[in-house]
Amino acid sequence: MASQTQDAADLLPIDEAFRFSADAGAPGAVRLHWTIAPDYYLYRGQMKFKSGEGLTLGEAKMPDGKKYHDEYLGNVEIYHGDLDATVPYTLAPGAQRIRLSVRYQGCHETHPKICYPPHTEELNLALPDQNDRIK
Repeated sequence: MASQTQDAADLLPIDEAFRFSADAGAPGAVRLHWTIAPDYYLYRGQMKFKSGEGLTLGEAKMPDGKKYHDEYLGNVEIYHGDLDATVPYTLAPGAQRIRLSVRYQGCHETHPKICYPPHTEELNLALPDQNDRIK
């Protein structure tokens, strides 16, 4: 039992295993980025995006993941290393911020092989400055 406790203590906290960042620098799209630590992976099918008030989301654009057979979820796609996704959006007139929830789940793939519970990031991003984008 002590060995299992020690193994679990060696696991990274979720925010270190899956370093997440978001950028709304381009009008109409939120860019999401994960840096996934070695020996960890994220499930493509567990990524969910939910809009906040005054925001309508389009379909997220993500690269194809690596095909993988998970003993619990069956055939899935996973990501290692760096992952970039783009979520298009439209804002209601008068909206001042971009608010959305990003839910994801991942696992540690070597001993001890464990999966983290689903994790949600609540984003509250400033609108991109349209004047900065005019060339």
